[in-house]
Amino acid sequence: MLVAYNAAVDLLTILFDALVVTDAVNPSLAEQDSLPEAEEIEGACRVEQGLVAFTMFACLGSVLLLSADRFVFIVFPLRYESMVSLRRALLLALTSTVAAVALALWYSLSVELPWDKAKNFRHVAN
Repeated sequence: MLVAYNAAVDLLTILFDALVVTDAVNPSLAEQDSLPEAEEIEGACRVEQGLVAFTMFACLGSVLLLSADRFVFIVFPLRYESMVSLRRALLLALTSTVAAVALALWYSLSVELPWDKAKNFRHVAN
């Protein structure tokens, strides 16, 4: 069960990384007729930070769960089947996902963007 959770997290990581790399979240300024407002840029950056943070925390959680699963399997081989049930595995996977979402929200909202300290943010045309 936890191996399937790890595979799902890996697929989400690939999907979110593809969104960030292909500029689906934050399109290039060169392709637009006019420059976006500061709020639009900040929103896109926050979404991108949230996606990257979620994939980071979800991957860490899945590795932690897989390590704990293998530890229980090696240390308690005769009691493994009774200790690791489908219900417990689903509960741990759900807890890990909720924790990853919460940590990603906290991280993306607490990271200071470069223009947060600037009093007047404006674009400079070349």
